[in-house]
Amino acid sequence: ASSAVKDLTDLVPELLKKLAELEGKNITADVAGNLSKIREIIEAARHSASLAKVAMKFNGTSGVNVRLGSPLEELRPYTSVALYLLDADPARGDDTTGDDSRFLFYLGKKTGLGDYIGAFLEKKKVVFVYNLGIGDTFLRFPEPDAIINSKAFTYVRFERFNRLGQIMLQEALLPVNNKRIFKTTSVASRKDYLLDLDPANTVLYVGGAPAGAQLPAALSLPNFVGNLELAAINENITSLYNFEKTYFMNTATDNPAKRAVTWPSDGAFTAEHRGFAVRAHRPPWLTIYACFLASRRTSMDDGILLFMEKDNKFMCLSIYNGQLHFVFDFGAGPVVPKYSSVIKIHQKDYYAVQLNVYQLVSKVSLNVGPKSERLFFDVFSPEIQSLWSVVGNIAYIGGVPKGRIPDSIKQHLPVQTSYKGCMKALKVMTSAISLKLIPTSGIIYGCYDNFVVSRGADFTGAGYLSFQPEGFDATDFECGLTFKTTSPSGLLMGSADRGDDLQISMVETGKVQLKLGTITIRSLTNGFNDGLPHYVKVTRQGNTVRMAVDNKYEPDTEMVRRRRASRQAPGQLYFLGGYAEASASRFNGCIANVYVRR
Repeated sequence: ASSAVKDLTDLVPELLKKLAELEGKNITADVAGNLSKIREIIEAARHSASLAKVAMKFNGTSGVNVRLGSPLEELRPYTSVALYLLDADPARGDDTTGDDSRFLFYLGKKTGLGDYIGAFLEKKKVVFVYNLGIGDTFLRFPEPDAIINSKAFTYVRFERFNRLGQIMLQEALLPVNNKRIFKTTSVASRKDYLLDLDPANTVLYVGGAPAGAQLPAALSLPNFVGNLELAAINENITSLYNFEKTYFMNTATDNPAKRAVTWPSDGAFTAEHRGFAVRAHRPPWLTIYACFLASRRTSMDDGILLFMEKDNKFMCLSIYNGQLHFVFDFGAGPVVPKYSSVIKIHQKDYYAVQLNVYQLVSKVSLNVGPKSERLFFDVFSPEIQSLWSVVGNIAYIGGVPKGRIPDSIKQHLPVQTSYKGCMKALKVMTSAISLKLIPTSGIIYGCYDNFVVSRGADFTGAGYLSFQPEGFDATDFECGLTFKTTSPSGLLMGSADRGDDLQISMVETGKVQLKLGTITIRSLTNGFNDGLPHYVKVTRQGNTVRMAVDNKYEPDTEMVRRRRASRQAPGQLYFLGGYAEASASRFNGCIANVYVRR
């Protein structure tokens, strides 16, 4: 393993260099096509490496330079990093002597200057630090027992939204139901709100930095000793094994500890929208049971739950427009059973779904409910007697690999995207499915709320979203959002109360305009409709109102004093992308990372 890691570290960059040299020469179309395929294979290998959910053991001298999967633009308004930590233990041969503080990770410029985020250990307590341009902001757990231990992995997560930072630690002690979760927050300077990094000058060091690397003062510490697994960056599955380079990492002598999966057959999350496959046996009946989470933990109304197909004969169970949908074709043409009731999946947190296919009696039934006690449909079809020869014996659960659905079948499926959410207690027949023993893609263990929250929405000029921020005070607030469009105008965000409204919109030739009560602020710069992501931020302190786009502030504006302070009514509605009534000001583009601090 050690030599394989070293070979990959040296070989891949050299191979890419040679490919670039060849592509710069006069070559035939066939050769160019082959070179392109080689690049695709390398990228596929890197993607597979990014899904490797295995820790690395750090000995105090080792470190990893990880390849960033998320574009840096995505990290500007919002950044999250999730990892698992296992403290050093003399019983595993770890050196536990030395400094009380240890380096964990650094994401920032190679020079160590400017914006960055990072983390370190301080007497077994994780400390996160971030700098958005003016100064360091630290996040420390105030509880004395919010520490990592040496017996089991501890889950730690950092999240920064605008200038607000939050950290969460879930202790690793069993039993699962008794685990405690610690959380704390902090706020950076009011003028700091975007993480600005240069793609050509950004590094992610984990566990330790190479000798001579320049780091901020807060992270100029000895390297980590213990086990560390990088779980995700901005909810995208990330792995230490998707590295640019490793430093003094010897996997032959430093074997990583195994992280116990606290969800042995449940808690699977299809982060990559790819799903996974299960090879079933050939009994006279088939039962697939899955309890999946909706509402707070499902961010998509559409998604495939089960798909089986052979020679254009198929059956597919999916969620479509928030409702269960089943369609099959066993040889007599597509059939959509008559449902006994309409079941809105997102109305419950937990739903058990049990699909039964009985070959001997030619029947398919589906039961749904907290304990799968409610009959959804019950249909007979003679072709079911030859189920296995008709649709095969491979069941795709949670999604279907790209290119696996034949074109002739796609027209009969209301949805072709994969399920994004959580599943638990997954069974085929009466046997629980171990995700460790079957081919999977894009799966992680554990159902954390943040992993299934969508932070963006696409608008087509015909729709809108609404929300109600509780406790919103129009005299002291801060809000912002990311937008991306090629249209010159449209509403980004606005309140329902037009008499004393808050309205952020695109006007004229791509300028950003703020209306708040009696004042109007318009950006001096135009052209924000260039199809690139931009971030607008609005703050009000008393009578002073500020607006900034991409970290560039417009001149402060003072509101006219009033006898009574203006406060939005409780339950005040706010709209994104347009107002509820038909309006020419509907937005066409993407809005994401909506932030309201009240």
